[in-house]
Amino acid sequence: MTTHAQFYLTRAAVARELADGCKLDNVRESHLRAAEAWDGFAARAMKADLMRAEELKRKSAESGASQMEVATLES
Repeated sequence: MTTHAQFYLTRAAVARELADGCKLDNVRESHLRAAEAWDGFAARAMKADLMRAEELKRKSAESGASQMEVATLES
């Protein structure tokens, strides 16, 4: 998990704590909406991290395959 995702999750937790401590319903709901938004940001960041890792793996595999082809042709 990247620092971005961790930051977003931390902000969501803080928003939930603030919501728990609120006496006013509208303020509590505002904090809970913020927590949902932060959770969404975290989910998107984790998805991007996963996609980035898969792309890196794919490029590494392609690079390894092309190097093997070059080695075969040079032999």
